[in-house]
Amino acid sequence: MVAALAAVPLLALGLAHLSLPARPESTPWGYYCQLSIFVIAGIHLFALAVYDLWKDRSAESLLLFLWFTGTFIFASFVNWSINGRSMLPLVPVAGLLLVRGVSRQGLELPEMLSLRSTPLALSLVCAWSISMLVAWSDYALAGTARQAADIIMAFSRTTDLPLLFQGHWGYQYYMESNGAFAWDARKVYPRPFMIAVPENNTNQVPEVMKGAGAIPMRKLPLTPAKFLTDMNADLRAGFYSSAFGALPFAFGNVPAEKYEIVMLK
Repeated sequence: MVAALAAVPLLALGLAHLSLPARPESTPWGYYCQLSIFVIAGIHLFALAVYDLWKDRSAESLLLFLWFTGTFIFASFVNWSINGRSMLPLVPVAGLLLVRGVSRQGLELPEMLSLRSTPLALSLVCAWSISMLVAWSDYALAGTARQAADIIMAFSRTTDLPLLFQGHWGYQYYMESNGAFAWDARKVYPRPFMIAVPENNTNQVPEVMKGAGAIPMRKLPLTPAKFLTDMNADLRAGFYSSAFGALPFAFGNVPAEKYEIVMLK
């Protein structure tokens, strides 16, 4: 924890030149504090893989080291975006490295499972609690997309206008399940029509919403988890794509999920 806090000013200086999405009026010290903890944890995990190889010098240790470094290189430098799916192969090897590291401290597997070691028990409880909170926040975020699709489709039935939408992920699934069509930049649509666009999503074309014939019809602010999120550019949380931020999840004042319906004449 001391190393993580000491890394905060270094990270702030090193990342100051990057164009990171953030609220311009705020100083993102909370972001740097959270990022430093993740960076220090990652460095410790990599050091554990190196130490395990140096200590054992066995085929098993070499396999774990190559497994760890290979996944890290692919997820960080080969894949088009750093995301949770790319990091998933690291989970089993990280667990194996941690168990092997703890066993070198004199604890056997039955003792680990019985939680007789207080520091180990506290670590496992904290890890489990944070994991459940992140899963809950992701569920709440996904729920806003389903709720928004239901409200938008109900609103569209009160008009005679055709409905299009921008955005992808779960929002696209729910919209198409209700009969809406995705907007295609290569097509010309007969006007007037309505288009529904989410703010916190991907591959939107906001210029479509700002033309001379664009008439705002409705805005939907929907509230996800208020203090934790895994996908929000303002808080730099990008579990599904690092284009939204460097953190897999972030604590903070999570803004509302905003959807806008506009009629194009």
